[in-house]
Amino acid sequence: DDEDEDEEDTEVTNYDVGEEALDRLAIALGGKAMMPVLFGIIQEWFPSDDWKKRHAALMAISQSGEGCEAQMAKQLEPIVTTIVTRFGDAHPRVRWAAINTIGQMSTDFGPQLQAKLHSCVLPALVSAMDDGCKRVKAHAAAAVINFCEHCERKTLRPYLQGLLGKLMQLLSTNQRRVQEQAVTAVASVADVAEQDFVPFYDAFIPGLKELLRNSGGKEYRMLRGKAMECISLIGVAVGKDKFGPDAKDVMELLIKTQQGAELDTDDPQVSFMLQACARICKCLGEHFQPYLPFVIPP
Repeated sequence: DDEDEDEEDTEVTNYDVGEEALDRLAIALGGKAMMPVLFGIIQEWFPSDDWKKRHAALMAISQSGEGCEAQMAKQLEPIVTTIVTRFGDAHPRVRWAAINTIGQMSTDFGPQLQAKLHSCVLPALVSAMDDGCKRVKAHAAAAVINFCEHCERKTLRPYLQGLLGKLMQLLSTNQRRVQEQAVTAVASVADVAEQDFVPFYDAFIPGLKELLRNSGGKEYRMLRGKAMECISLIGVAVGKDKFGPDAKDVMELLIKTQQGAELDTDDPQVSFMLQACARICKCLGEHFQPYLPFVIPP
C-alpha cells in the first residue's frame, strides 16, 4: 500500500553497485569496446526463463546508453522495438524495467528517438497504462514525461486523443502514486501540445481544481503541488482567452493553500506554488495585477 511505498529502502545493494559500475564502465570504455561484450550477454539473457536475467538485460541497456550513445544510435530502431516487446512480459518487474529503459532512452537519444520511433513507443506506453500493476501504470505515465522532453508538437498531435484519454483514466483512480505521475504527464503533454490542448481543456481543468480543493493531508502535498504545476502549464499552453475564466478560481485556491495553514519549510507545495503563480502571471499579463499582493507582499 501507499505507506509501504513511502518507506524507501536506503540500504545499498549489490544490484545498486552493479548498476552504477555499468554506467561508469560504459562512459570510461566507450561504446566500441563495451557494446560487443555487453550486447552478447544481453542477447543471451533477454529470452531467459529467469525474470531476473530479463530484468538485468533491460536495465543494462538503460544504464549503458550514455556511454554507448554513438554505437546504440546506429541500431536505435531494432533496440527500441525489442525493448517494447517486453511491455507485455509475464513479470511486472520486467515490464517496469522495459518502460524504465524506454523512458531513459527517450532522454539519452532525444530528439531522434521521438522523431523516428513515436509510432512504436507512444501506443505501447498508452497500452501499458492499462497494466494490472499500479507501479507499472505509474511508470508508463512517467515515461511519457521523458518522451515529451524532446518531442515536437507535430509529432505528438496524432496521439493526443488516445494519450490524454488514458491519462484521464489514471487521474480518476484512487491511487495517489499513479495520480502523481499522471498529473505530471498531462502537464508535459500540454507543454508540448500548446494550442492543440484546447479541445481537451474542459475535460481536465475541473478535476485538477478538485484535486487542489479536496486533497487534504500531508501525504497529498506532492499531488497538490503537481496539480498546481499542471494547471499553470495548461494555462500557458492554451492562452488567457481560454484559461482566463478559470484563473480567478485557481488563484483563490492557491491563496487559500498559502493562507489556510502554516506550510512546513520542506513542503513541496511552496516551490510548486511560486512557479505556478509565475506561469499564471505570464499567461494573464496585466490581468494578474489583483493577485500581486499575495505573491509579493507589500
